[in-house]
Amino acid sequence: MKNGKIVTVTLHPSLDKTLIVHHLNIGYHNRVADTTHLDASGRGMNVSRAAARLGVPTHAVVLLGGDAVGHAYRGLMGEESFPATIIGQDGQTRSDTIIVHRGSEGETHIIDEGAGGTPEDIERVAAKLKEIILPDDMVVLAGLLPRDASPDAFMLLENVAHEAGAHVTLMTASEALSRALKATPELVVLTRLEAESLFNYPVRTDADMISGGHKLREQGTGRVIIVADDFSSAVLIDEGETWLAEIDETGPGTDSGVVDALLAGYLAGLMQGHAPEVAFRLGAAAMNFADSQIGNEFGTLEQLHQYERRVHVRNLEAHNSDPSLTQRGA
Repeated sequence: MKNGKIVTVTLHPSLDKTLIVHHLNIGYHNRVADTTHLDASGRGMNVSRAAARLGVPTHAVVLLGGDAVGHAYRGLMGEESFPATIIGQDGQTRSDTIIVHRGSEGETHIIDEGAGGTPEDIERVAAKLKEIILPDDMVVLAGLLPRDASPDAFMLLENVAHEAGAHVTLMTASEALSRALKATPELVVLTRLEAESLFNYPVRTDADMISGGHKLREQGTGRVIIVADDFSSAVLIDEGETWLAEIDETGPGTDSGVVDALLAGYLAGLMQGHAPEVAFRLGAAAMNFADSQIGNEFGTLEQLHQYERRVHVRNLEAHNSDPSLTQRGA
């Protein structure tokens, strides 16, 4: 997979504002304690930003409103080094606020809701994908759908990508995920909670994540990555092999973009010709770097080298006699 590029699709982008306070006191004036971070975000955009930092060709497709938030988002996109296509829509652009409170070592997310995603919007996104996708490109359909979008929107775009000869990665949740799985993506990326919602049964340990990944493969998905809530582990279920990545030290950053960084690192590794184990290690290191940052910040290859030392990747097919490898809590 040395040829091609990563094409990302973000239908529900967010202008993320990350604030840091010592303590969050509801009903009172709270002063910020450090630099405020403002990022052009959304899971697909995050993957493109992280991939570009790793030197991998990428092209972002974003469905964006023409409101003030959308204009600010465009301005931040203009600072990026990779090509991006903005498809305008009439609805408002969401803007999420993340408040980091250092005193309790927690973070509060205030989630906005954007509009758009009408059938006409999705058709224009599909038309743009037909223009820019080349055979062997990797297309990432990521994030939740906007308010006006049909649950079939990702499935439609997945079919467009497959017809163009691309490999599809799906990173979403809820009904959009259930519908898009019918088009058999090459890779599905889930958090533990997303897996639990999809399977409708508890997913608590690494073993549970592995079992869920095998279930998805039996339904036609090519490969599956599932990530623990605290970003201390992730599993990769590939054809005939199961890999477990364990990370020695996590934090102390925000949750923003962490799983997106893992996906970007993994795809970058594959596109650079690395074996799945090496690509997965790079993805885990990228995840660990993002987990140490405030806001949606992603590392270069040089920066990730020190984080790779924290990552331990094991092939569980070669260690299946040791139950401790899969029973650790997620």
